[in-house]
Amino acid sequence: MDVHQELIKFRQEEKRLRKKEVFNKKVTYPEQTNRDGKIYSMTPDSDHQGTKGQEENASESQRENKNDRPRRILIVEDDRVSILYIKELISMMDTPGLNIQVKHVFTGERALDHIREEHCDMVLMDLKLPGIDGLETTREIKRIKPFLPVIAQTAFALSGDEQKALEAGCDDYISKPISEKDLTDIIKRFLAPS
Repeated sequence: MDVHQELIKFRQEEKRLRKKEVFNKKVTYPEQTNRDGKIYSMTPDSDHQGTKGQEENASESQRENKNDRPRRILIVEDDRVSILYIKELISMMDTPGLNIQVKHVFTGERALDHIREEHCDMVLMDLKLPGIDGLETTREIKRIKPFLPVIAQTAFALSGDEQKALEAGCDDYISKPISEKDLTDIIKRFLAPS
């Protein structure tokens, strides 16, 4: 399948998802965080345990939660539909034990500001950005925080972007249209607790 056909398939999938009520379900994004700052949790709800052993489980759960900080993913993408699509994929992922928070920016400049000012565990980087492109943004991120995983994402997979992304310092590569399985595998590989 050539790049043009992949892009058409991606756009059709975006339209299909928009038509579904999947975007109408309650998912809290950075503009609507709760008082703990959690966007959405991928950990199971433990409120349905029996009363016997509940205190033991609660104290064990509290110990685990102190060590289980949210994993923060920054999406650097200038296409609003792609941002919604990636956020929706992340919210639907089956990643037990991972509490994932998502933020997004539209430009490389804003990504660099975010990296300097806030903690981030992983970056999903679109390579085709207005202003500073994704490759240059990645080089600068790696200069600032060399161990921060940066995952390139682009619709132009056949044009040699994979090699360019790796040379710029990206840790991995994911092709658009992004599948839930590919994204889940990447997130588990880079963010799952050891």
